[in-house]
Amino acid sequence: MKFLDRFVTALLSSFVFSFILALILIDVSGFWVSFIIVMAYSLGVFIIAGISFSFVGDYIINKIDSQNKWLNYIAGFLVYVIGGIIGNIFFFIGLYHEGFAGYTISMMIYGVIGALLFYHMRYVVRFSFQQFVIRE
Repeated sequence: MKFLDRFVTALLSSFVFSFILALILIDVSGFWVSFIIVMAYSLGVFIIAGISFSFVGDYIINKIDSQNKWLNYIAGFLVYVIGGIIGNIFFFIGLYHEGFAGYTISMMIYGVIGALLFYHMRYVVRFSFQQFVIRE
């Protein structure tokens, strides 16, 4: 079940991320073309990097586990920010075979935004699964 909620989180995060980014980056060809182009890239990133890092990130967060819920939230927030930077660097270098360029920082910002979207979407998916899917 852990993989299923992470997979659903990756799909929803990719959709929301692509929708928002397509609204921002809309060009002459229109919204849907921008949406499909962003979705094609972000879906792979969320599925491969997002799901993989969520297992690692949750392991790290569980090691930091404390009784204070806000401390757990902040620790998770920071872990996913770092994961967004690391995951984006790997995908960026893997796809483009380039070093750092002028737009690398903006790409890292997109990586952090995507990672934080994944982190917060996991709360929504977990809540939804507990309320509507998993009945014990």
